[in-house]
Amino acid sequence: YCPVRRGPGNRVLFLVNRRNLVHDFAKRLNGLGIEHGVIMGNDPRRRPDLSTHVASIDTLHRRSNVPPADLLVIDETRFAVSPTWASVLAQYPHAKILGLDATPIRTDGRGLGEIYEYMVAGPSVDSLIDKGFLVPSRVYAPPGAPDTSAVKRTGGDMNQKALAEICDRAKLTGDIVEHWQRLASDRKTVFFGVNLQHAQHVAEAFRCAGTNFAYVDADTPDDERDRIWNDFDNGSLRGIASCGVISFGWDRPICGCVIMGRPTDSLSVHMQQIGRGTRPYSGKS
Repeated sequence: YCPVRRGPGNRVLFLVNRRNLVHDFAKRLNGLGIEHGVIMGNDPRRRPDLSTHVASIDTLHRRSNVPPADLLVIDETRFAVSPTWASVLAQYPHAKILGLDATPIRTDGRGLGEIYEYMVAGPSVDSLIDKGFLVPSRVYAPPGAPDTSAVKRTGGDMNQKALAEICDRAKLTGDIVEHWQRLASDRKTVFFGVNLQHAQHVAEAFRCAGTNFAYVDADTPDDERDRIWNDFDNGSLRGIASCGVISFGWDRPICGCVIMGRPTDSLSVHMQQIGRGTRPYSGKS
């Protein structure tokens, strides 16, 4: 499918679009015993002498000199047709490209054929559940859900500002906490809000109800994120509220409840956010 000459001269570049994905890929390569460098801002793990690197697309986009590569591996590849990605990929006219994505669907309906020649379909969700790679979901939808029929569409999804005016209300926030206390208070939980303010309000509502709940966004420093992730995995933190920063590429299998506080028309967004709770974990059925 993607033949690359074997040998010590092969150079591989993993390209990702978020710093948490850079850290995740580096961690996975470490686990496989693959020496690699990291290219992201002032990250100290730069190793220009190595043939394998994990790079932030934003960092490469800002640089005039990019590292050589024979194979590009692009994670969350539905984003790779944007101008930022295109400018970087144009500097690798002879490299093979392998794109990875659980949901290769863009909200704007744009295809990926301008980058790729072939699509290799992976197993279905049902198949992954049957084989034990994912857990089945129990889905609850309370009556009286907000009416979003009048919300205009922007970029293939509901307009965020208009949607927040409907969803970020005290009554709905209280209902979220009440239903969670009744249905899933024994489970580590993530909440996805319409926007940052909505996610903050829900996190605060949980805390006021006596539940240890954190809030994370793109500006949360790495050391604080690490503390939150560790407390979520091993400590007393019951939940995390966010808008989009943990929607994909966030791998905490202990998560056993996902609260979809953001209505969406995007199948990709919906599947990615639900996916945060479907990873197998000890004692999680």
